[in-house]
This record gives sequence, structure tokens and C-alpha cells, in this order.
Amino acid sequence: MPLTVTPQTNATRMSDEAIESKPSPDLHPSRVPRNFTQALSWMGIAICAFGLAHSFQYAVPLLLCYLVALYQLSRLGSSRLSFYAGFLVGTVSYAMHLTFFWNIFGPAAILLWMILGFWIGLFVLISHQLQSWPNKVLTLLPLTLLWLGLEYFRCELYPLKFSWLTVGSRFVEQSFWGTAHLGVYGTGALVALAAAYISSQPERRTFVSLIASTAILGFAGFISKPSEPTALELKHPVHVGGIQLEFPSEREIIRQLNSLVNAHPEVELLVLSEYTIDTAPSTSLLDWCRANKKHLILGGKQAINNTQYRNTAFVIGPRGKIVFTQAKSEPIQFFDDGEPAQSQKLWDSPWGKIGIAICYDLSFSRVIDELIRQGAQILIIPTMDVVAWGEREHRLHAKIAPARAQEYQVPIFRLASSGISQSVTAQGTIAAAAPFPGQGAFIVDTIQASDQGRLPIDRWIAAPSSLLALAACLFLGLQKARHLR
Repeated sequence: MPLTVTPQTNATRMSDEAIESKPSPDLHPSRVPRNFTQALSWMGIAICAFGLAHSFQYAVPLLLCYLVALYQLSRLGSSRLSFYAGFLVGTVSYAMHLTFFWNIFGPAAILLWMILGFWIGLFVLISHQLQSWPNKVLTLLPLTLLWLGLEYFRCELYPLKFSWLTVGSRFVEQSFWGTAHLGVYGTGALVALAAAYISSQPERRTFVSLIASTAILGFAGFISKPSEPTALELKHPVHVGGIQLEFPSEREIIRQLNSLVNAHPEVELLVLSEYTIDTAPSTSLLDWCRANKKHLILGGKQAINNTQYRNTAFVIGPRGKIVFTQAKSEPIQFFDDGEPAQSQKLWDSPWGKIGIAICYDLSFSRVIDELIRQGAQILIIPTMDVVAWGEREHRLHAKIAPARAQEYQVPIFRLASSGISQSVTAQGTIAAAAPFPGQGAFIVDTIQASDQGRLPIDRWIAAPSSLLALAACLFLGLQKARHLR
């Protein structure tokens, strides 16, 4: 029986070619960076957007472009490429702003920059895996929770935690949208959600949506300004004064205290920096407070034994007695910064309940959250920022206090050894400041205690989101290990 061959029609051949060239279901064909040049372009956009947003006030909306670019990099052809691209973007972005790490740690700074970059690479990697979900809309919530969870874990929970240069803190610091009640992590998650939605659109709509959204954010940030406190709100104010002194002698301390009191006799509470003294307060300092009828807060060391101590803020009362102490909760990693505090308590002062956190403590929401839960109405932050660390470090550190004041709705008085010292209202406005390096500079302000602080909304969802993000990492790791078998 002869073999019959059915000739292929043009329609049949076209159908076969369509099946063979059908794109992978996990990637939208119009959303994949097509080549190496396009991937480099998105990497450049991410790095430039991050750098500009953390350098200029009205460039903050560019952080939306930064996150959109990260989502685009998650659509590279393989998980490995996505991770490397995100890792490189993160490392370069953080290194640009944390150049002072080199002054402090030397060549080890490279490793620290890379550790920060790793978390961005991890986010891009997991986002790449989520592209396999058939319904792009359903991935929006997981992507948002992923960003929130990884950022909170990186900033608050693991041993090398570092909370500077987050997306949300920059928006809150600049009072964009008035979203401080969401918290720095909640605000960052909201921006991540917007970026994920924009990235889910067809390519032609992406740029239009991105440009329009960035413009709207910029306009909102331009017109949104924190409200100023009125004189009617100052029912029982406290007159606070501080002096920027770095490793002063006791004679210099007393001389400067006398100068401040002579220039501003109305000051009731004086504040000096972390590590102003190297021990507990001496008899001379106690006698000075008794003679001048003033309260004084200053940083020193409280010995535990012959080899250990706690970095401690001492409060000396007008009778020449130490009336309160609070140790530092989060000693700085890699530094001889003492043992962590065993507990946190409030000082029940004549002007209300005052929470004292030392320097780096203000960077961590977990530390300040506890003070707010206890009812803190004012936060006072003795801080040591060494002159040698440079102006960039001082300016970055100074961004924390305005963001925290808006989050918690409590005033903050932050006294740094060499600047930048700040008195920040509960609305996040810097009412008074002393410059860098500014040795011997005074900062004086009248502060009204808040009726009640608040915890931002994100505090209820950040920790669970971290657990979900870690679970996703574990699942993907096990899946990869099973594939290698």
C-alpha cells in the first residue's frame, strides 16, 4: 500500500511555528528586557534614581522609578541574572551614599556594601520566581509584602541590621503625602505596590504611567508641608539647651555649661552628647547641677565589672543626685560600644514622661516603639557622631529624627557631639539645629510634650511580613536544591 504524504498548507506551517515560538507562560513578552543593553539601562535608571532621591528634596518621587527598575530586572532571562543585576544595583547604590564606611572600616567597607546589596539582589531574585504566576494582578500583594518583609528584616532583626536609606523613611522625612501614620516601612510598601502595578502594565503604558505617577508624587510632595505648632499648644513647655562637645575635659564641660546658662538663663534642662564623659558623673558635675538648680542629661559609662560596661545616659537632678539612667539598647556593631541595655524605662520628669534613647537607638523602630508603648511624650537622644566620620555621615544620620518625630507624633531633641544637633517638633519640623562640626555650638529650644504618641500602622504587619519573606526564601531554596538533585 503506497505511503500517502499529506502536504502541509501555509496555514498549518504558520500554526506549528506559532506553537514553537510561543513565549514562556511565566514572562510577559513585552515586559522582558530584550538584551544586555536594555538590562544595563534599567540598572542605570535604578542607581541614578536612588542616588538622586536620597540627595535632593524634590527628587524623592524618583524612588518609584527605582522600584520599577528593580521589577524590570526581575524579568531577566534567568534567576541568576536577576540576582546579579539586583545585587550590583544595591551595592553601587548604597556605596554611593555610604562612602564614609571606608573612613571607618577601611577595605572592609566593600564587604559591608555588598551585604547591603545582597538584600536587593534577594528581592529581585524572589520577584523573578513570582513571575511564573499566571495572573499578574495576583502577584501585586505578594510582591508588596515581600518588599516590606525583607526591608524590615534587614533593618531591624538580623545581626547586621542597618536602617538608613530606606524608601519609606525618605518619603516620611520629607512629609510626602502625609503618610507618616503608615510608618517608614508601610510607606515603602505602598510605593512598592505602586511600582509593581506600573510594572504589570504593557510596555507602552509603563513609561506613561511611571512618568505620570512620579509627577503626581512630586506635586504632592511640593504642596504638602507639616503644620507648625501654635503658641496655644505650649501649655507646660520645657526650655532645653544643648552643647556640642566631643571628648571634652571636665573643666571644659563645666565652662561650657556656665556659658550656656549665662547666655540662656531660662534653660531648665541641659543635654550633652553620648560619651561626654568616660565614667559615671563626677562630684564636680553633681555639685554644678545643685548649685545652678538645673537638670542635666549626659552620656557616660556605667561599669558592670572590671572589663564590661554599659553605654549610659545619666540624668542629674537640681539637688545634685542622679535621678535616672538609661543604657543603650543597640550598641553599634564592630565597635567597643558596651553591653546592651537590660530594659527600657521612661524618666518621669517635671515636664512629662521622657524617653531617652542613645544615638544608634533612634535608627531602630523596635527600640523607640517600646518607649512609645510606655507613654513617652518627649524623646531625648544623646548622640556621638565623630568629626572624622565626615559631613556625609552626619547629614545622613540627621535624616532619622524628622522621620521618627512624624511617625510617633512626639518631639525629639537630638544632641550630637559634633553636629548635626536638632530639635524637631511632633510634626517633623526642625525648630532648631546646630551645625557640623560646630564644636561648642549651642542649641536652645522650647519643647511641648505631646499628649500621647502613636505607633504607626506598619508595626502590626512588618514582623509577619518578614516571616512570610523568610518562608519564601526557604521554599525557593529547597525547590532549587531539589532541582539540583
